[in-house]
Amino acid sequence: MPIYTSENTRGRRVEVRLDGVIQRDVTFANTRLGMVMRRAIDANGKPILDGDSFIIETAFGVVEVSVDGDVSGGQGVADPKAIREAIDAELRRLEKLVAEIVAETARRAKG
Repeated sequence: MPIYTSENTRGRRVEVRLDGVIQRDVTFANTRLGMVMRRAIDANGKPILDGDSFIIETAFGVVEVSVDGDVSGGQGVADPKAIREAIDAELRRLEKLVAEIVAETARRAKG
């Protein structure tokens, strides 16, 4: 499994390393892309908030994930091509969503 989220690993012991360093407060890790998303923390180790929301930072490098002590989950290195493909796929998804919102707004405006 190359993608780890707080939802698909709930109740399991997950350890994420980025370039060999254990990461805290990880919300998402993708071994295929070599990407980790984590809550930003201040110098005192406290999460940084923007209003009621945590600030999330993204980091790239060699990502290793172990779930319940099993490291077979994988290791991956940031791959520019894979990252570009993931960004392009997300942009296509967002463009479709915006088009749907615009169409629905126009439909409602007509009454």
